[in-house]
Amino acid sequence: MLEATAVAGYEVKAGARGFVYNAEAHMVVEFLDIGTRAVTPTGLKELTDGRES
Repeated sequence: MLEATAVAGYEVKAGARGFVYNAEAHMVVEFLDIGTRAVTPTGLKELTDGRES
């Protein structure tokens, strides 16, 4: 998630937590998108050789 937040333009440190209150709709969507990404912003290609099983 640290990488996902960096790609979105936020500076966070390990152990940080997120909280959204009284935010505009697009900010809530961005918050949820960062919090629910699978492994990395670009998928699993960084962790595998890129081939599908």
